[in-house]
Amino acid sequence: MLKRVLKPILGPAYRQIYLPLLDRLAMLTFRWGVNLIRALGVIPKSGSMDQGGEERFLIVNLTPHLGDAVMNMPMIEALRRAHPRSRIELAVEASVAPLMQMMPVVDHVYALKLGNAPPLTRRLSTERTLRIMQHYWKQMRQSAPTTCLMPRWGDDLFRSNMLAYLTGASRRIGFASDVSAAQQYQLPYRDALLTEVVQGGRGIHEPEKLCLLLREAGLIPPANPDAAHMRIIDSLRHIATVTDWPDLAARIGVDTTIPFAVIAPGASMPKRVWPIEYWAEVMEDLRKKGMQVVVLTGSQDAKLARQLHEQGGGWATLVAGETNLLESVTLISRAKLFLGNDSGPGHIAGGLGIPTVILFIAEEGCDPDGASAPERIHPIGPYVGFCRPSKCLPPCVLCCDALEAHCIKTIRPSDVIEVAGYEMARAKTMEAMTGASEVQS
Repeated sequence: MLKRVLKPILGPAYRQIYLPLLDRLAMLTFRWGVNLIRALGVIPKSGSMDQGGEERFLIVNLTPHLGDAVMNMPMIEALRRAHPRSRIELAVEASVAPLMQMMPVVDHVYALKLGNAPPLTRRLSTERTLRIMQHYWKQMRQSAPTTCLMPRWGDDLFRSNMLAYLTGASRRIGFASDVSAAQQYQLPYRDALLTEVVQGGRGIHEPEKLCLLLREAGLIPPANPDAAHMRIIDSLRHIATVTDWPDLAARIGVDTTIPFAVIAPGASMPKRVWPIEYWAEVMEDLRKKGMQVVVLTGSQDAKLARQLHEQGGGWATLVAGETNLLESVTLISRAKLFLGNDSGPGHIAGGLGIPTVILFIAEEGCDPDGASAPERIHPIGPYVGFCRPSKCLPPCVLCCDALEAHCIKTIRPSDVIEVAGYEMARAKTMEAMTGASEVQS
């Protein structure tokens, strides 16, 4: 009601003056309130190092996206290598918690059920903030970390910083709120919740950016001989061994004597979904080459998977919502090739070292910090290729902003087949070289 009254009266000043002022007041009230209840002993004061002088780390990343969680793994592994005896805890959205809980380098994971929808309005943002505070009170108020790390930038950045402030950690390290030119609102005064604000990192791959946060904080060595974006993620390989593969293969109908490719036709946004008839052409090419195809989706994209299965003639193996997250990791780890849209399973495949091809909706020259820019968000891994529009379709400029599949339709099946062949050949060459080296040694 107040918004409807004030917005027409204040005009541009509503967004430029009134909302920032309101936001500043809310932030100050939050800080005063937390400091007061901490002084009263209601919540613990800042944590201290344990008797061995080791730090206790809490990494806060509240995004619900599976791909974002996977891109955090090299950073977490790097932190563990540099601090082998320290305690490392994570605070994550509940949907990705099962995966993160299986990381052998992590001591504990707090699963915060916040929901997948981004808080696009002030009311939803306030509700999400209150849920975070509620989760802190129920699960985390005795956590007492010495150092909080907020690797996320963009969505839920402010709420991650708020959670870190609640813990009372003596070091609260995160990216500046205006580090990305792609962010809609630049609110640098929110950085007051941090003790160390990291600048820089624009235009680089996400896992490299996250490791940059640790290097700038002096938590890992400055040298980085193994590029984070080229690594096979050790934690994913460990997770892939948790599920018994022969039993899983028998249950879902995969013939373990024939090499297979996984196609994941789903995505979180309709504009990122490549047309089913195009995928069917790629499937047919793989069939002619003697490969088995597994069509893999979660339950939310099961209809799409069934459509592709029918479009392809029903010969492929359909796995639509029949595996949990950990079983899907095992399945993907056994594939000879992974093909998919920009979504979480592609990040798992790349990080496992599987030849992977991902389809993106942004053309070359797009904002490298944009939410759909391959330069920023392509999967980690040594054999990752991607296809993108050579030119976005009008009225889109540089990146698709349609509601449905639009610019992605300009990617041809032959493009995907060519890149897939290239990545598989690279992996085969490396496998042969590695085998020869082992024989010589």
